[in-house]
Amino acid sequence: MLITIFENFFLTPKILKEWFQGIQVEVYPLKHQKISYLQNSKSDLVLLHESISVDTKENLPYLLAITPSCLDPDIDWIPSSLSMEEIQKRLRLVLAYLHEKKKCKIYEENFHFFADWAVVGKIALGTVHELNNPLQVMLGFVEEIEDRISEGIECNEAVSLLKDEIYRCCNIVKNLQFSNNLQPSEYEDIEILLDNILSLMQYQIHKRKITIVKEISKDIPFVDGSPKIKTILLGFLAEALENSKIKEKVFLNVSQSSQHIVVSIHFSSSSEKIVQIFPFFMEKLLQTTGINFKHTTNKTSHAYILEFSKIS
Repeated sequence: MLITIFENFFLTPKILKEWFQGIQVEVYPLKHQKISYLQNSKSDLVLLHESISVDTKENLPYLLAITPSCLDPDIDWIPSSLSMEEIQKRLRLVLAYLHEKKKCKIYEENFHFFADWAVVGKIALGTVHELNNPLQVMLGFVEEIEDRISEGIECNEAVSLLKDEIYRCCNIVKNLQFSNNLQPSEYEDIEILLDNILSLMQYQIHKRKITIVKEISKDIPFVDGSPKIKTILLGFLAEALENSKIKEKVFLNVSQSSQHIVVSIHFSSSSEKIVQIFPFFMEKLLQTTGINFKHTTNKTSHAYILEFSKIS
């Protein structure tokens, strides 16, 4: 934690270092009457003198003045009539707040990472089952081929079926690469993206006996192919299907308005209460992309909706 003070401020660097172990203090001479030069400062807290004016508060560190004459509402100030012990307590609270604020900033910067792993956790089990199923079938074909070879029987059909299952495994692996952040693309076909996602969720779909009906309008423009967009789509479908009922009929619609591409999931059953399908970090991720999330419900059905801004 770094504190910036001015040289004749009554709290000296020595006092601050005694109060707060490990605190770094930088000192500026009082001849600087303005602090606009601190815009690029790495300081966490600036202690102002009453005679110093603030040109602009943009990109400035946390500002604090221990003087009753500093009445700027954007600057936190402490009356100088307080005892040194009370000032020390107040400064401890400020520094604790700044410490938490720093931690929150680190979390916000890593929301994309957290969201990625949350989605991976949702589909991992299903993907393992999707790979396990064809592998078990392949094992059966291999054993059948071995038996036929030993008996001198033609086994072309079994070999052909074995190849089909191998291709099936290859497609699963190929679709998994879709969510790999190391392979971003500028634009993506929304229909292909949705097909890739659904192919990763076959286990969940079969387990819940869900019937999915796709309704995609013609001439839908491409969407942003960045990793954030792919993560949001993946999380949107995974969480929405997780909240579906057993044997439910689900309609996956893609349409467009004058400004948006709209991806919606309509359920054939009503929802008594709105289910918040996105966890906290996914909500933050939505905010960074400008994508709108909505939920609608009536007596017979309900829907989750994503609105993507069209690429200009």
